[in-house]
Amino acid sequence: MRKYLYAVFGMIIMLLIGAIYAWSVICLPIKADFPGWSNASLAMCFTICTMCFCLGGFFNASVLGEKTLYVGIGICIILYCGGLAVAALFENLFSLYIGFGVMVGFATGMMYNIIMGNVVPWFRGKTGIISGMLLMSLGIGSFIVGKIYQIIINIGNISWQSIFLGYSIIIFVVFAGGALLLRKPPQIEKKEIAFANTNASYTSKEMIKSKIFWIMFFWGIINAGVGYIIIAHANGILLEVAPKIDSSSAATIVGLVGIFNGVGRAIYGCLYDLFGYRKCMLLIEVLLICCTATLLIGARAENVLFIVLGFICGGLFFAGVAANTPPLVNEFFGEKYFALNYAIINLCVLLASFGSTLAGGLYDVTHTYESIVLLMAFACCLSVVGYVFIKRPE
Repeated sequence: MRKYLYAVFGMIIMLLIGAIYAWSVICLPIKADFPGWSNASLAMCFTICTMCFCLGGFFNASVLGEKTLYVGIGICIILYCGGLAVAALFENLFSLYIGFGVMVGFATGMMYNIIMGNVVPWFRGKTGIISGMLLMSLGIGSFIVGKIYQIIINIGNISWQSIFLGYSIIIFVVFAGGALLLRKPPQIEKKEIAFANTNASYTSKEMIKSKIFWIMFFWGIINAGVGYIIIAHANGILLEVAPKIDSSSAATIVGLVGIFNGVGRAIYGCLYDLFGYRKCMLLIEVLLICCTATLLIGARAENVLFIVLGFICGGLFFAGVAANTPPLVNEFFGEKYFALNYAIINLCVLLASFGSTLAGGLYDVTHTYESIVLLMAFACCLSVVGYVFIKRPE
């Protein structure tokens, strides 16, 4: 019975740490307070955050994997709460980068790895469903946190600095509860999981030497990069098409990316088991094409409906990229070394995270978000090429 309690608590934590994906909404009052900060400089904060998210997960898996959860969660509390305080109290671009970008991003990656690594293994035979639910919570969290943030800013007339400090208190309480409640799965289950796969298992060194690893890595950079562009610039794309839309409606529409990103992850967990990686990846490519096409049509026709459709397709597309990768790594390279292999291939995020900054710089030069959509279209072509060459190792 307690494993279900772990699952519920894990979903709550994932929902809270999904706040980083609400960046396109979070940064609006920051931009208003500091109009001299360019879109590229604010997008850089999100880039740093996603890079540190990746490094935080790798650090937890490789360094703290065998240590008690108290150590890892304690570090997460210090970094997350301290990062929000640094960003709120010092009020300059550098402190925003260090506080929200480095500290919050790193803590989010660590906590993500802690939850996925210590909740999912409790559910033998149902790992796809549980991991999908946890990932869904992470994606939906961006919508819920972003929406509440927007409401408090507009109705409560509370500064973003005060919200950051208040959120740090919530994080402290929930993370501390996680440290007291969560327990690592029994060691016997970990051993069973490690040798459950009868297919050949690649060591990390063997995986890196294979051609398919680098094709997958390239594919991950392109698609994750597009996903981060959508997350970081969704609000700007919408406001360029509908500049008079009220902030509450804008937050709701932008939040569709998070909602479908979350729900889509749970759906993809089932689809992968039913249809296999090839058809699932084809669906990802179709969704990317639809996302790019509808956003381009919406931008040129100044039609909000097409923007909404683009955000829905974009959320589902990014959900597919995130949910497709873990089982794909497991299927291609085996379960025995899965934890480290997945952490390594997830390092593609380090390069993909520059997508939002590149798009922000492109906007600063062209002064139109249509140029960003065209950049996504180019990435779409590269993604299709990568898909063609991704095949199970012989």
